[in-house]
Amino acid sequence: TDDYGGPLLNRARLLLETIAEIKHTVDDPSFVISVKLNCQDFLYPNDGVSEQESITLTKMLEYAGVDLVEISGGTYELQFAGKSCNNFSREA
Repeated sequence: TDDYGGPLLNRARLLLETIAEIKHTVDDPSFVISVKLNCQDFLYPNDGVSEQESITLTKMLEYAGVDLVEISGGTYELQFAGKSCNNFSREA
């Protein structure tokens, strides 16, 4: 893999670099940066994101200065793979 694949830090690199560049370019503390994060895609451990990786990435985003993280879950493709992604028990 390259610098943007493989371990979580590499996979987060593009997002973190983008956030850093936005903060550098805008240079306005009132400018809000938000990220929508898929915290559970129901594909782990083979191809997906684990819960712990999502927690770690959220902490990285906080450290990078992100103001808001929207958490979502599931993937559109799961309905065609015959996997259940019923979120009712986890949704508040």
